[in-house]
Amino acid sequence: MPLDPLPSKMDQMGSIITEVSKTCLDAGSNMVYKLLSKTSSTTEEKNFYKIMEHIIEVIENYQYLLKKSIKPSMYTEQDYWQNLWSRIFSLIFRNSNVRMKAGESVPLPSTLNKDNLYSEQKNITRFKIDCRLLVDITNEEYDIIPIEVAKDDEDKKIINDMGKLIREGKDVLDNLHNNISKDHDEVFCFIIQIAGKNIGTCY
Repeated sequence: MPLDPLPSKMDQMGSIITEVSKTCLDAGSNMVYKLLSKTSSTTEEKNFYKIMEHIIEVIENYQYLLKKSIKPSMYTEQDYWQNLWSRIFSLIFRNSNVRMKAGESVPLPSTLNKDNLYSEQKNITRFKIDCRLLVDITNEEYDIIPIEVAKDDEDKKIINDMGKLIREGKDVLDNLHNNISKDHDEVFCFIIQIAGKNIGTCY
């Protein structure tokens, strides 16, 4: 299923800001500031420019997270999530009904599926997800995107994370399929894996 491309105006401005920032971060910041000051900008455009602003701030203030660390133990997954990625996801889903649930938590569908699968066993270990994107409907949480975070792409943890994400993605998809009107022909969900400064998606 093809995804909607970035609107051409935002795509062009993003490219210009990127090229300007390569030469001078301050010039890139000033350009973003002027764009954010324009009253004619839509909410979607302003959120996009704020993402560009955040990226410039990351390049300026968090170089140590963008380079390969000699001692990976110096930094944690939360360092990457909080300083690099959390702001971006918040802006992407601002002004929507999508809620971000950060910190390890267990999705209800995953709990129910494991309980049914291992009904005769006690103390079942359930998968905890680093961050979940969900929507609330009549005081019930409905997961739409699970996110796992590792420190870098050489971290062996990403292999286990991907296995976990695939299983959680299936649980999310099954739950959406069971609860969405049959009028919807296509039901899908994303899974997102973050490895330090890198990000990968699948749906």
